[in-house]
Amino acid sequence: LGDSFPELVKNQSKIIEVMDYEEVQFLKTLDRGAKIFKKEIARGDPKTLSGAVAWRLYDTYGFPVDLTKVMADEVGMVVDMEGYEAAKKHAQELSKAGDATTGGIE
Repeated sequence: LGDSFPELVKNQSKIIEVMDYEEVQFLKTLDRGAKIFKKEIARGDPKTLSGAVAWRLYDTYGFPVDLTKVMADEVGMVVDMEGYEAAKKHAQELSKAGDATTGGIE
């Protein structure tokens, strides 16, 4: 790749540094999400994880919904994807309303 993209060779140490940082940040995201997931399954419906919770995990913590679904499946649960989509749509509407009243500037 170095022949086609010489900047990869030139900036190799910086690229590695950024990748290492991003990996650490993603692992922190996974850790936070897993803790919240465990708390939520302990207090909620034993068969279904709320779509609102799944959306909050994604929207607030960057926790991928696909991973949430896998984790739910591993404990015999499903994710309320209709609720997830409704929470997502609601958040988008709130965002649009904020843009309309503030001109996109807060």
